[in-house]
Amino acid sequence: MKIEVNNGRAINLTDDRGYLKVEHLNSDGTVDGYPDYYSEGEIVMALNLLSYMKQDDRKSVYLLDESGERYFGNCIRNGDLEEFRIFQ
Repeated sequence: MKIEVNNGRAINLTDDRGYLKVEHLNSDGTVDGYPDYYSEGEIVMALNLLSYMKQDDRKSVYLLDESGERYFGNCIRNGDLEEFRIFQ
C-alpha cells in the first residue's frame, strides 16, 4: 500500500515475512534511508494508542528521559497520571 504524504513524498507499506515493512519514498520515488520493520505486536500497540487517543479526544503523547520517567512515575503512583505503554 502506498500512502501519499506531502511534497511528492510517500510511505510504502508491505508485508515482509510477517513484518510490516515501512519505506519512506522521496519525490522521485526512491527509498529515503533504510526501511523500518514492525511486528504484529508493535502494530497492535500503536493502533491501540491511536484508538485510545481518538476515543478520549487526546492530542498529546509524551516521550520521557530517565529523570522525566522518575518524576512522572511518582505522579502515576500518586494517581495524578495514567500510564499507557506502546511497546512492552
